[in-house]
Amino acid sequence: MLQYKTAPVIETDRLIIRIVSISDAQDFFEFCKDPKVCTYLTFNPYKSVFYTKHIINNMINAYIHGTDANFSIIYKKENKVIGSISLHFFENENIGDVGYLLNSSYWNKGIMSEALGAFIKMSFDYYNFDALTASYISDNIASSKLLNKFNFKMTDYIENGLIKNTKNYDLVKMILENN
Repeated sequence: MLQYKTAPVIETDRLIIRIVSISDAQDFFEFCKDPKVCTYLTFNPYKSVFYTKHIINNMINAYIHGTDANFSIIYKKENKVIGSISLHFFENENIGDVGYLLNSSYWNKGIMSEALGAFIKMSFDYYNFDALTASYISDNIASSKLLNKFNFKMTDYIENGLIKNTKNYDLVKMILENN
């Protein structure tokens, strides 16, 4: 758990990454209702903007209470929220757990690489983490490639580590140390 502090804003060539806002709900709903986006995530596709606003309110409360920081990824060219990247703060540990998702219309354009690279730097510089962790379903080749690109190392492989819609998935756990 982290003491509440003002969230940083990250800017890259194509992106602005800032703490999530309720005004992001329509764009969030657009990508969170997409079954392709949700395939390898712990949640099922969203059913309404109303539900999306509820989830975003929970994200904001989690940041205020120091357990999570959920950021919106804004594509500057369109001034549109196209994804999310987050940190979970572990109580009594100086480690953050990273999660991310991206609107499928923006896949394979290097956007998540650009976002994650800047997010890793911010996580180490601003939150002063000793390490970052991430997990993904073993079938998710894109996440495997992305995390390996940034030198995350596998720490664990958990067979049947996630059950979603009565299907068992193997989980891969990774870590990146702050050197």
